[in-house]
Amino acid sequence: LDLPPRMRFAPSPTGSLHVGGARTALYNWLVAKKGQLDFDKDSDGGFVLRVEDTDVARSTKESEDSVLADLSWLGLTWDEGPDTPLAKYGPYRQSERATIYTKLSKTLIGEGKAYPCFSTPEELEEMKARMEAEGIPPRYDGTWRDADPDLVAQKIAAGDPYTVRFKVPPGARVVIDDAVRGTVSWDAEATVGDFILLRSSGVPVYNFC
Repeated sequence: LDLPPRMRFAPSPTGSLHVGGARTALYNWLVAKKGQLDFDKDSDGGFVLRVEDTDVARSTKESEDSVLADLSWLGLTWDEGPDTPLAKYGPYRQSERATIYTKLSKTLIGEGKAYPCFSTPEELEEMKARMEAEGIPPRYDGTWRDADPDLVAQKIAAGDPYTVRFKVPPGARVVIDDAVRGTVSWDAEATVGDFILLRSSGVPVYNFC
């Protein structure tokens, strides 16, 4: 597609900016700036900074301020970010985008691509231990994948906590054309399983953002 690149850097505000993060930000910034030279300046291309504060227990405003200050010191200025709240695609903190992901998760559930999971932490730990003892990669066993809709509705009405899991299609394979390793593929169902999109707190996990 002949479109200007929108390059996103999504730091987690749980500590200081490290060298690997700075390198990733630099690469993204360079691609974004080249795109801005190649395309109209009023296009949607640019360097986007979106704070990945989904780790609620460890994320702090002090860490966020520190990361932003370090990026500014490196000269990696952003076109959109948490300090541009009125920009077209804000907000730029994941903690402020919860309603977006809640709405999308309900859409996926309605389309049969995701489902509420009421498995408790204790049940999940037991599941993991059993699979490790059997020598297979731990993953969710799909207990609530095809649960009775009436039972699910009852538990939601009762206020029981639940996560939202993505329903990985049976036999699904992920195939990537890697520039270094060539074609890489794996069995998504066997290795990943039905992964969590929304935690029971309503906070999205990073792979849903």
